[in-house]
Amino acid sequence: MSQVQTHVRELLKERVDILNTDSWIIPIVYGSDKLMIDLNDYLKRRGLDVGLMTFPAVLKNEARIRIFITSEHSREQIETASSLLIEAAHKFGFQKRVVVNLVVIGESRNHPNLIVIPAGRAGICRRRGRQKPGGSEP
Repeated sequence: MSQVQTHVRELLKERVDILNTDSWIIPIVYGSDKLMIDLNDYLKRRGLDVGLMTFPAVLKNEARIRIFITSEHSREQIETASSLLIEAAHKFGFQKRVVVNLVVIGESRNHPNLIVIPAGRAGICRRRGRQKPGGSEP
């Protein structure tokens, strides 16, 4: 994979659902087949010409945008296109959603020293100044 393709993936990966491929084609899943005409129009009016795939070329409700990146694209073109795709994702509702699970012990208002950590990161809540399970410092 080229540096250009890697750069695009880095710009988009936290914002939209990119399928895991090593191809120079980067597929972005937008879901509903019903969005195709409006989404295509929206992107083209902003100067972005992309391929859109819907059923029967892909599974129903797994429609996707296919962006084609080459070494001829400038950094500015890549960043502009990425921004437009992220903007479209917000407008048409296919942005990647971040789910945070929190484990809370007690009421944080009543416990100012309580640190709440997303469960996916550490899986625990701890008080400042106390040791984590296993004896290490927080």
